[in-house]
Amino acid sequence: MSQKLSTRISELCNETYNKLPKSYKPPVGQWSNMAGVVMECETKLALISMATGTKCLSEDKKSSWLVGDSHAEVLAVKLFRLFLLDEIGKASDGNSTVIQLCGDATYMVKPQILFHFYTSTVMCGDAAITIDEVSTEDVMSAQAVYTNDENQNKYEQVAKRRKIAKSRTGAKSLASDNLALDSIKTRSWTETGSLRTKPGRGGQTLSLSCSDKTAKYVWLGVEGGLLSPLLSNSVFFSSITIGGDVNLNSVRRALINRVKYSESENKIQLFTTPDNFIHSKRNTKSNNASNTSLLWLQNKQSCSVEGRRQGATKSAPCFKIMLPICRRAMLSKINVLLSQKVSNELCNSCDPLDLNELEFLSAYYNFKKQSGYSTKKEAFMSQLTGWKEKQNQKSTRVFKPKHSE
Repeated sequence: MSQKLSTRISELCNETYNKLPKSYKPPVGQWSNMAGVVMECETKLALISMATGTKCLSEDKKSSWLVGDSHAEVLAVKLFRLFLLDEIGKASDGNSTVIQLCGDATYMVKPQILFHFYTSTVMCGDAAITIDEVSTEDVMSAQAVYTNDENQNKYEQVAKRRKIAKSRTGAKSLASDNLALDSIKTRSWTETGSLRTKPGRGGQTLSLSCSDKTAKYVWLGVEGGLLSPLLSNSVFFSSITIGGDVNLNSVRRALINRVKYSESENKIQLFTTPDNFIHSKRNTKSNNASNTSLLWLQNKQSCSVEGRRQGATKSAPCFKIMLPICRRAMLSKINVLLSQKVSNELCNSCDPLDLNELEFLSAYYNFKKQSGYSTKKEAFMSQLTGWKEKQNQKSTRVFKPKHSE
């Protein structure tokens, strides 16, 4: 893959966005981030999913009916998973141009199909931290100044810390002693390698930063735990293109080099392009982030706010407020798919039509654990600083609706 192709990917995402009506874009004086997934087939490019967003729900507001993480990168991947699920349904009838049926009743992406990821700015978290090496001249200069015993300790501190942070992240480190009290004055804002939660001044959240989630996509696959039992092979991005002034060494460190998960070399390619997104923070010159998010999937678009459909009141029934990419909706779609079209080990052990929804969810999660994705995820994440702390703080999720249907 060449820089020329990454430029085409950036142009496709931005040109598609620019053609959308104003109702799907941030209001005047507000900014957002944009991300998209592009499919390549025999040099032809097609935009599959695209999203904007910068917000995240606090832990006390999360439920299976709402989308907890509305950052653009995460929304674009969730929409892409919905696309994969639709293609799996088509493949069971032999009508998919993207997915093919395997002999073991699972599915895989056809060999000639490649997927590329685009984001208009660097991901929040570890990738946003740029580290510069302190030159030897600086250390020698410090040594010349701190010659007496009184200042020897100061020199040793300078000599030991030969790296300085050029840029920091607002994402809070899970390795901090107190996540709620983590402040800009602490070193965790510039230390690299740690798992981090989303940045922001709202309520506390345990949603991982986009750098950490993208690292999972890079090493474990984009399909996530929900789709892994249906696929024989993981789905990986061939490249990641990032807009704006980006240090690719920092991105490579955050997504690839900070963990040794596989013996084989990770061959994903990283590219950078100019900041062409018209509603970026830099181009709008605004400090007000938009509360709304664009959800675009194969020429069908909608908007969300606070993890639910835009325009739906908080007191509305759950089926009216939930988005098609929320966990509840995705599991319901999988339930229908398994019961009507897909034949696999889960259907051989129990008929989804004979189970109520909660029983199906329990059966599917147990089946998902047996697929091996959970084991791979645990092995991968346990190498990152802060994973144990996240597991200790993680709240229990239930599929109990907040409102009547």
